[in-house]
Amino acid sequence: LMAIPPTIKTDTIRQSKELILVLDRSGSMDGARMEQAKQGVLNAINRLHHDDYFNIIEFDNAHTMFNDYSVQATNENVQNASQWVRKIDSRGGTEMQSALKLALKQPTQKEKMRIVTLITDGYVGNEVTLYRLIHDHLGKARLFTIAIGDAPNSALMEKISTQGRGSFVYIGSTNDVSSKMDKLFSYLEN
Repeated sequence: LMAIPPTIKTDTIRQSKELILVLDRSGSMDGARMEQAKQGVLNAINRLHHDDYFNIIEFDNAHTMFNDYSVQATNENVQNASQWVRKIDSRGGTEMQSALKLALKQPTQKEKMRIVTLITDGYVGNEVTLYRLIHDHLGKARLFTIAIGDAPNSALMEKISTQGRGSFVYIGSTNDVSSKMDKLFSYLEN
């Protein structure tokens, strides 16, 4: 006996969301990784609908936010964010704790599913601190991780995405960054 569920049109089950993208801009992301990651972020915000909200946090030793709080995905906000993302360049070390905490603790948009997406080359330690941070501040959000590069801490990235009720995407080749990120964001749309 085989049961085959009917095909469901995904556009009819779309839920409005709040997407917070946390982008590693550390020195190890320099070159093709950074350019591909930025393109993935641009593709993600361009996929948003007008009833969605978003924000972007870039980090190295410190962090910077596109806006103090999530903004509606209007054409103007998406265009301003796109210009902001294009100016990001690589520098510094990889200290994601404060940026991730900021993403999880931002005031939430009511009735929007919060999706936090961490994009990094994964050269990160301090696992215990990150696990505790996610445990203490995740709330109703979902955390997805995207690790780019030759040798990310895949075990850490996979564990924090599982703990964050999300999923983990590993991208070994910089040529695949845009396509694999697009696939993830297509999945997240529904």
